Amino acid sequence: MRRGVGPWFYVDRVQTDYFLCRGVESELEVSVTVANSGELQLELIQPRNDASSAFTEFLDAGHEGAHHSPTGQTTHCLSATR
Repeated sequence: MRRGVGPWFYVDRVQTDYFLCRGVESELEVSVTVANSGELQLELIQPRNDASSAFTEFLDAGHEGAHHSPTGQTTHCLSATR
């Protein structure tokens, strides 16, 4: 049985039709890389501008690293540093 993470898939400046933050439209720009380790999916998300989002709020509060990692689910979201 093979163990590890990967391969990684990268999308620079993800295109969205619209994005809302707290009910207000935001011009969020992010780059994302995704990989699996078994049934666990890892996402690394890098905000590319200062537009309002949960990611920029998290970083502006002085945090880095795990943004959220829900239990009982297979998707964990990690926020990259600026």
